[in-house]
Amino acid sequence: MAEIKFPIVELAADKFQVSVDTSLYAKEVITAAIYKFSHLFYIHQQTDTCNQTLVNVIFESKDNSKVAEDVPKQFCNELIDQQIRY
Repeated sequence: MAEIKFPIVELAADKFQVSVDTSLYAKEVITAAIYKFSHLFYIHQQTDTCNQTLVNVIFESKDNSKVAEDVPKQFCNELIDQQIRY
């Protein structure tokens, strides 16, 4: 079976990045999904310099806690939920 690749990159033990394609998700949707996680993380978003259709969302844990493995996947699910609501 092929390995599934997620648009998620671990930058450090307390940081990860999710690349979101704006051809799939509206920018308002990305912001709404980010808001759902803002109580857990410091979050920064920026347009990818190499690909203008991607928004890189960078999460950094608060209080020096390690980021759980499932959090980026939960964020991806939240993107889908918010896109449906949009």
